[in-house]
Amino acid sequence: MSLAHTRSYGERAQNATNPTAKLLLETIERKKSNLAVSVDVTNSGDLLAIIEAVAPYVCLIKARLFTSDPVTQKSHPFYLQDTR
Repeated sequence: MSLAHTRSYGERAQNATNPTAKLLLETIERKKSNLAVSVDVTNSGDLLAIIEAVAPYVCLIKARLFTSDPVTQKSHPFYLQDTR
């Protein structure tokens, strides 16, 4: 068995047992990016603007949204993690 750091993200995804890790590794492989962005905003409009700007380039968006506004965005695949 080879060490994890010597295998591609796609190879690691094939062996992942955690469903979230598997999806994230597949996203990293598909997008050829392991970049993540952390965002702190006070309204969903600002969050959506940032998502539109960075989503093509990142695999994960970690957000702290200080509002109860709903957020919907479907044009780019990424994972949104709310850290509240």
